[in-house]
Amino acid sequence: MVNQQHQPVRRGTAILLALAAMVLVLVIVTGLATRAAALQHERMLDRSTVLAHELVNAAEPLIQQWLTDIADSVVLSSEAGTPEIAIHHGVIATDTDVFELRITAWDQQGMLPVSIARSNSPLRLALPFAVQDAVHDVTVRTEELTGLDQWLPRQTEEPSFPVFPAPSPAPHRPPQIYVAGGSSFDASSSPNALSSMAEFSPSLDKPAIGAYVATHPDQSTTGRDRSIAINVNTAPMPLIESALREAGRGGSEVIRAARDEGIAVNLSQMPESSAERVHDRPLPTFTGRSDFWAVRIDGRVNNIQQSWWRIYQRSESNESQPWKCVQSIAIPY
Repeated sequence: MVNQQHQPVRRGTAILLALAAMVLVLVIVTGLATRAAALQHERMLDRSTVLAHELVNAAEPLIQQWLTDIADSVVLSSEAGTPEIAIHHGVIATDTDVFELRITAWDQQGMLPVSIARSNSPLRLALPFAVQDAVHDVTVRTEELTGLDQWLPRQTEEPSFPVFPAPSPAPHRPPQIYVAGGSSFDASSSPNALSSMAEFSPSLDKPAIGAYVATHPDQSTTGRDRSIAINVNTAPMPLIESALREAGRGGSEVIRAARDEGIAVNLSQMPESSAERVHDRPLPTFTGRSDFWAVRIDGRVNNIQQSWWRIYQRSESNESQPWKCVQSIAIPY
């Protein structure tokens, strides 16, 4: 015969066990759901990372076309502080993703070569004071690295000064916006697009080395006796005027007038040099086109961004690809 006094106790114990089991199941289900959401987020991040990498690589035909068809005809205003040219800025929206690609070029021959910037040449005085100081702050020997990465710290922290220049903000030039799959897209209401555009804008507190100092052509391999050739159509006027004085030439008024009208400078109208070589320094020369361009590629898919700094050199011998990428550096921050 069953003891009736023990039945309520057993029922209570059973209820407690059932409740405990339900709580345990809820905890497990909640944990699994959280893990599943995390895995889904990781998969989305992995997917966006892969797509961002592919987006950056897809920029190559645009860069090659610009270098081949447009680069030689670029004329910047005489008020331009850096030889920066916007190549492309576009946004593509699909039902699931927002893609943004921005390509910006800096004329390496519209800058002062790093070897001159580190020397006692008076041309270095055309650089901003912060850049004059920063070019001497190198963490590795220049023979090891010939690009802007020679100014990056060996650890993961950011450098104390900007190294890679970012595109200048241009609110008067909105990005080209495309819509895929028939879905509507409004750039002003897209959090992904707005955040990416904002983060592409540089900090204007300090000038970046890469906007003023050229790492190519590499004079450590071409020889220090090589004269520097400055592009009169893209270089900042303070640098051109300093180079003209160093070379004993006039013509700054001719250059300024032509550039302000958007016309390529006629080099034949500039007087010849009357200076002699001083202290074994080669005299500056002047050109109307450049053989070296630096290109920054910023690709963003949703919240994942990849940025690269590439140097392109003209290749007269290769008709199928007249511009060769001679250096490619991932921008780490």
